[in-house]
Amino acid sequence: MREHNEKVIVIEIPMLPPKEASPNWRGHWTARYRAMEVYKTITILSARQRHPIQPITTATIRTTLVVKDRRYRADPDNAIASLKAAIDGIVAAGILTDDKYIKVLPVVFDIDKERAPMTILEIEATNSNDQP
Repeated sequence: MREHNEKVIVIEIPMLPPKEASPNWRGHWTARYRAMEVYKTITILSARQRHPIQPITTATIRTTLVVKDRRYRADPDNAIASLKAAIDGIVAAGILTDDKYIKVLPVVFDIDKERAPMTILEIEATNSNDQP
């Protein structure tokens, strides 16, 4: 786990969002639910390793999906949507107070055979005056 500065919390999740999390996935809702619960639980466990003293109210989230090769379909819009369980997990872990005042930046894809698969969330506290 790396830390860029005091205002950035870096959470490394040792998996990518499940394929069932994609808005384009067509399958039974119970399979989606189970996959999302597993991803959320792993996110909670990863986030609890780096818990701030006080939960963050407003934040910007940068996400890097570490994949092993170029065959992974890089669809940024679906990638953002597939992060819902991870964002719910960092709220459940107490890193964020709520997901109401967050800004999720476009997802970056990093090809790295040794570290893949991994989701890296960089949560930067922002000024509470930036709330809509």
